[in-house]
Amino acid sequence: MSATCRSPGTPPTCCTPCRTRCAPPLDASPPAVEGMGLPMPLRRSPLSGRSRARTADVTISLRTAIGLAFTLILLLSSGALVWLNGEASARLLRKQVDQQFDILISGVTSQVALQLDGADAVLNTLSVDPPPPSDPETQGRLLVRVLANLVATSPSVQSLVTASADGRYVIARRVIGMPPQAGDGDVARPAAYVVQIGGPDPAARDRYVFLDATFHTTTAAMPAAVPAAMGMDARRRPWYRMAVATERAVATPAYRFKDDNGFGFTLSRRAQDDADLVFGADVSLAALSGALKRGLVFDGERVVVFTPDGALVGDSAGPAPSASGVSASPKLDDAILAAYRRDPSGHSVELQAADGPVYAELAPLAINGAQLVIASTVPVAVFEAPVTRLLVWSLVIQAAIVGVAFVLVHAASRSISHPIHALAADVEAIIRFRTPERMARHSHIREIRRLLGAVDTLALTLRSFSTYLPAPFVRGIVDRGEIPTVGGKRETVIVMFSDIDGFTRISETLPPDEILPQLSRYFGEISDEIRLSEGTLDKFMGDGVMAFWTLPADVPDRAAEVCRAVLRAGRRIDALNVTFAAEGRPVLPTRFGLHAGEAMVGSVGTAHRLNYTVLGHAVNVASRVEQLNKRFGTRVLVTAAVRDAAGDAALFRHLGEAEVRGATGSVHIFELVADAADRPAPAR
Repeated sequence: MSATCRSPGTPPTCCTPCRTRCAPPLDASPPAVEGMGLPMPLRRSPLSGRSRARTADVTISLRTAIGLAFTLILLLSSGALVWLNGEASARLLRKQVDQQFDILISGVTSQVALQLDGADAVLNTLSVDPPPPSDPETQGRLLVRVLANLVATSPSVQSLVTASADGRYVIARRVIGMPPQAGDGDVARPAAYVVQIGGPDPAARDRYVFLDATFHTTTAAMPAAVPAAMGMDARRRPWYRMAVATERAVATPAYRFKDDNGFGFTLSRRAQDDADLVFGADVSLAALSGALKRGLVFDGERVVVFTPDGALVGDSAGPAPSASGVSASPKLDDAILAAYRRDPSGHSVELQAADGPVYAELAPLAINGAQLVIASTVPVAVFEAPVTRLLVWSLVIQAAIVGVAFVLVHAASRSISHPIHALAADVEAIIRFRTPERMARHSHIREIRRLLGAVDTLALTLRSFSTYLPAPFVRGIVDRGEIPTVGGKRETVIVMFSDIDGFTRISETLPPDEILPQLSRYFGEISDEIRLSEGTLDKFMGDGVMAFWTLPADVPDRAAEVCRAVLRAGRRIDALNVTFAAEGRPVLPTRFGLHAGEAMVGSVGTAHRLNYTVLGHAVNVASRVEQLNKRFGTRVLVTAAVRDAAGDAALFRHLGEAEVRGATGSVHIFELVADAADRPAPAR
């Protein structure tokens, strides 16, 4: 057949059998090749499965993880410190409450004992050595002198009383509000004491004897608060009945005094030799409460004295005024009485009193056989306010510390995560075969600095690795996370061989140190086009280049792109030769040969040294086709298999059939003339 340009769509008469000989069908077995094992899948890296598994997990950034970890640690530590401070403050508060109440109860006990011990001692003395009952007035004057001695130690004792078996009584009473004072003997003075003598006869009026501060009878300047006539039967009074029933001193519940409408209670005791003779001491609740009030220490503190059955004896709050202006009967708080009945022994307790939560200390007190209970209460807020302020300040300080620590953690996490984030970006760029934006990075953290060095080494290693191996192959290894092993798979490929015309003569005239740089520039032009067209540069063979392209079924124009890449490579070599000529260097005219067919693509060699290449009959044919350029005087020769795969995308010129060494039968040879886009427009 003549060597004229034909349309690629009209194959020659021998095209079909020729293509059968040149390009075996896809289901044909490839010839045995030395050094190539059976097709084997790449061995999967143990890291690849974990990598894909991790991608399915929910992930957070390192900076967020560090921030959350440090924040959690800070919150836990701060919370623990606040809790410990609270616990310590609570223990300190309880200890403080106990200590303060010990002091309070001790002081209150001393005050009550001071108020009542004198009266108890007087009653004890009178019960042992009673005054003679023959003259009631003399009896009364003696009781006045005894009462006067009690003023300094027991100011709450308002009066002393004695009663006999016939119901008659003698009362020696201080005139409240008129302090005892001495004066001139001839001058009339106000009454300081009054002696009241009476009995059970309601028709008989009580007799009164008024004495001044010097115990002299006075009739002038009578006090306004003179008690009214009473006419009572002393035997019916609670203090009398309680005293004759026992040998020990007793205390009555609080009651209203008939003489001044005040409240109080009576300590009473019977005589040792006469069980019907009783002596008593009236204790004014207002006076006792006033003494208790003067001993208060804390704001809101309240001290009460009561009997075991709940009768209020003394209250630092004082009697409450009624609507009529007369003091109302004081009452014991039910919570205090309930706490005492739950545990009659002395103890501290927190109560919900009528006025709010309080700390209370209950302590029993015995006054010569008379059983009393002292309760001291202080509002919880009094003790807790300082502790609360301490806790608030502690929280504020802890919050400030957490805030400062959070800023420091933010800075620390950024100093850690920022270089690691940059390293991750560098690694991602490296595995995509891109140059990282900035390889020189710095960190003050030793481990990160080591990681920086490792990533730099990785970049250098991968770049070096990619220099010796095809980039798509290396990228596939990285993307799949697989470790290459000996083996390969059958694929349809286009194999290309190139060769420099007359290179033997050129190498004889130039020293090697001049040839090597020129060849490197030459190889760079060809390899760039191979890389840009996604081909695989298999190897450099002296002055020749072997490359191949796979032809995936889903990329129909791949063969056309291969043809365009070879044409572009030829043009780049032409331009480079112009530069060589200008530099006085020899030009390097280049010939190309391409063939399409099935071949084994994979790793060849041993477990210790592999070479990624393509093997098969198609490789041998491509090499022989390149050599036919000398015969036809052409630059780019392709087989019919390449022409058919490229289709109308390129212009081919059929040169005829040629015998290819190593192949059975002849092969249709075509010259690749130009890209179809470069076809000249038809003349009009």
